[in-house]
Amino acid sequence: PEYAALREDLLQKGERLKHALQTGIRAKRDRLSLCFSDAVRLRAQRAIEQRRQRIDEAHAAIGLLCERALEARRHRLEREKERLYAYAPQRTLERGFALIADGAGKLLTSVGQVRQDETVSIRFADGTAQARITGKETV
Repeated sequence: PEYAALREDLLQKGERLKHALQTGIRAKRDRLSLCFSDAVRLRAQRAIEQRRQRIDEAHAAIGLLCERALEARRHRLEREKERLYAYAPQRTLERGFALIADGAGKLLTSVGQVRQDETVSIRFADGTAQARITGKETV
């Protein structure tokens, strides 16, 4: 009888030990799985953060390149504006030249286009004047 009781007690203790081991293993497996998923999540977060950093750096570089290109174009536009201003008719008049037109308003470019006693209009930088041709000379 003692043998049967001992055997039964030993089997019960074995079952409890087996159950405790299985529970412990399951808990360790769950914890390991959690640690693994945390590690994977952390690695993914680091990768995402690195990519964000690269995107930010690329964005800043693109912004700088755009600023430089815009500044170069602004500078070029300013030079072209100065060139256009230098060739503007008003600027030419300001340098002492004048535009001469006949009575119909047609610009005269040659002494051959005027006649004796004809009235012409002379445009200066600050206004116009009327003149009568009293003579002409060809160069």
